[in-house]
Amino acid sequence: MKAVTCTQFGGPEVLVYGDAPEPTIAPDEALVRVRACGINHLDLWVRAPGETPVGYSNKGGRTFNLLRDDRGHYDDPTLLNYEVSYSRGLPAGEYVVNLHYYGLALGLGASAAEVPATVVVSTRDAATSVVSRHFTETVTLTRVGEEATALRFAIDDSGKIVPGSLSHLFKPLREGEKRW
Repeated sequence: MKAVTCTQFGGPEVLVYGDAPEPTIAPDEALVRVRACGINHLDLWVRAPGETPVGYSNKGGRTFNLLRDDRGHYDDPTLLNYEVSYSRGLPAGEYVVNLHYYGLALGLGASAAEVPATVVVSTRDAATSVVSRHFTETVTLTRVGEEATALRFAIDDSGKIVPGSLSHLFKPLREGEKRW
């Protein structure tokens, strides 16, 4: 996959666009991916049970890390926006996956527009090592500052998704304007 990486401290000048390995999922871990088309910038936010949400301003927590924070059009020759978050373990409780319409690519003449994004949640079973795609949802954000819950679901003590726990009921994960 293509990614913007940083191997040293600094500003935007130290970011390098190029090939990067596809993230893999270890047993009892989760991978959350977002793909959006367009040059306007979306952000992925995730929250594991009882933890602080992880997103662009808080890239790591006890369970989740934001592996790829795409900056929309910045140093990217495509119109695809990818964000990836990875968990280290699957503690029991509720998980929340949100999208936030961060901003416009004004330097490219972008204007406010609907931005559809596809969210995929996958896990690897510890006993069988089988990777399962559990949820695929498409969310359309319509205005800068909007936050929407793509998915809420629960994990039980054995690391399995609780049947019937899938919800789209809004739960804010960041500060600022919300989508109720």
